[in-house]
Amino acid sequence: MLVIGLLELGLAFRDFLTVSTASTDGARVASLMGNDADADCEVVMAVTAAITTAISIETVDRIDIFKADPNGNKIPSKTNTWQYLAGDPLDCGNWSNTNNWPPGERQTLAGSEALDIAGVQVVAEHAWFSGMAPFSGTIDVDETTLTRLEPEGYE
Repeated sequence: MLVIGLLELGLAFRDFLTVSTASTDGARVASLMGNDADADCEVVMAVTAAITTAISIETVDRIDIFKADPNGNKIPSKTNTWQYLAGDPLDCGNWSNTNNWPPGERQTLAGSEALDIAGVQVVAEHAWFSGMAPFSGTIDVDETTLTRLEPEGYE
């Protein structure tokens, strides 16, 4: 029982670290890409590259790219949600997405207005390996990383 418990917790921790790293990688790309037209696709590709090193892309429920308020809270009306459909996960055409916060609307000029704060949230599902109580069913692994967009110029 002890060995199975250690195995289960180790695998869950691996998934947590993978999702956390993917969220961080996506936020770094979001900060760098700013208001570039391909920013969201590049974020999804960075998350996908980090995820597929350890777990299956099919376990990813969604990737949210969102604008955060000054306190770091997600603004639901400014959230782009990406969900994997099928095929090559490194092709943005194989993902469904909403476009509630188009990259062109992101504040990347420093000066009179504060730069936007972007968040990347990755939600994946971890299935327990053994199925023995209390390790039965699935749990969601949910990690969010916030970053301020890099200034592209000054007003």
